[in-house]
Amino acid sequence: MTENESRNMSLRDVLNFVFKYQKRILWIFFSVFIVLAAVLFLMRPVYESTARIIIQIGRENVYTPMTSDSQQLFDFSVDQRINSKVELLTGVNSIERTIKALGVKNVYPDIESRPYVATRFFNFPLPSFSDETDMQKAIMLFKKNLDASRKDKTDFVEVAFNHPDPVIAQAALAKLVDIFIQEHVNLYQESERYKFLVSQVDSLRNDLEQSEANLKTFKSEHNIASLFQEKTILLELKATAEQKLLDTQSDISENQGRLDSLQSSGTAEFGQETDLNPISISEIRRMIAELRLREEQYLNDYTAKNPLVIGIRKEIRTAESLLHGEEQAYHDKAKLSIIHTLESLHTKEARLLAKHKDYDRQLQELVDRETALKDLERKVSINEDNYKLYVKKLEESRISKEMDEQGIINVSTVDPPTLPIKAVKPKIGMGLGIAALVGVLIAMLVSLYSEYFSHTMNSAEEVHRWTGLDVVAILPDAEESSEKKRRISQGELA
Repeated sequence: MTENESRNMSLRDVLNFVFKYQKRILWIFFSVFIVLAAVLFLMRPVYESTARIIIQIGRENVYTPMTSDSQQLFDFSVDQRINSKVELLTGVNSIERTIKALGVKNVYPDIESRPYVATRFFNFPLPSFSDETDMQKAIMLFKKNLDASRKDKTDFVEVAFNHPDPVIAQAALAKLVDIFIQEHVNLYQESERYKFLVSQVDSLRNDLEQSEANLKTFKSEHNIASLFQEKTILLELKATAEQKLLDTQSDISENQGRLDSLQSSGTAEFGQETDLNPISISEIRRMIAELRLREEQYLNDYTAKNPLVIGIRKEIRTAESLLHGEEQAYHDKAKLSIIHTLESLHTKEARLLAKHKDYDRQLQELVDRETALKDLERKVSINEDNYKLYVKKLEESRISKEMDEQGIINVSTVDPPTLPIKAVKPKIGMGLGIAALVGVLIAMLVSLYSEYFSHTMNSAEEVHRWTGLDVVAILPDAEESSEKKRRISQGELA
């Protein structure tokens, strides 16, 4: 047997199988199709209300630190931002608030008799093994019929809600969107931040006023007009006092040296005219020198016992005695003068040292006051900067709070919930197509099952294929013979 003959035989077998079970196939097909079509038409229609929301980058995606003016955008993922809003929209809290606002019995009037299979004309009850409340049942049913998803890669979110009543579907979705926007405002509003900033501004204002009062009191108590000028004057006075002290110490050293010189040698050098050797002593010394010259002349002319020599020597001794007396008197007076001068200089030195120490003390006090003044001024400056910063933050928070109260946010409804006119479930065309397909499949499966378990050979080909024998003759069945006879008698067959 060739391949073509095998194919023809297979197609023939299929056609034989179809014609053999055509009545059964048609009966099963129409039975299944009618049952499924009846179920389809008995299903309760479901209406879908849709809305579209746009979610853009808002104030909650921008972070402004409390200690600076620089703003930082932390919206790292658009998908993350929109998905979080979708979760908030479809969350249990939003759904529960929506159902409470509309009323459980208004949204689902038959919630008490659930669970059941809903149809157009009656509800088929099902056994329930849970003790859930009506609100819990309504929340689960609402969440099951709610769908929200991002539209492609845009900032739009499409929301859909299914309900047997189109009016309730629209009202429930509208209330859900309103509650979602309110929840968004409540979640990201800055009321607590505003209260904190108000308290901080009041506290910083008090700190600033207190620091300014402390600075003013400090200046008043210490009579501070210009610390720099006062410090300059004190430094000049200290420098003058130091110079005078050095001069005084130099004078003390000089006079002390003169006093030591006088104390070490009884008389001044001969012929030296100083304040310790006045002119009178110098005259006496000159006279003694002249007398000694005359003595030498007399000795050249006379002997030592000559009255002239003896007389001149007597005059010399008298002059020397007078000179010694004069020198002693003048040296004692010079010592006393130097001692008095030293005492005066030491007194002046002590006074200058005390004044120098007093200037040092005043300078140290001035430095301390300058440090304290700088600390107070720095504190005033810091408090003023903090106060200005928090006042600015408070104003920004106040504006944000006003925008929240006015509903000016980054989430808004682009397309409000629609009132559905045509039911989305059941889909009649698709349902009838599926019913027809299911009917064909069931009919074919039942027929194949019958054929598989059937041991009857219905054609000469089957006899030859299964036994290998040729068929000599085919006897018609009784029904076919009676039908043929009837047609001959009526003249339908020649």
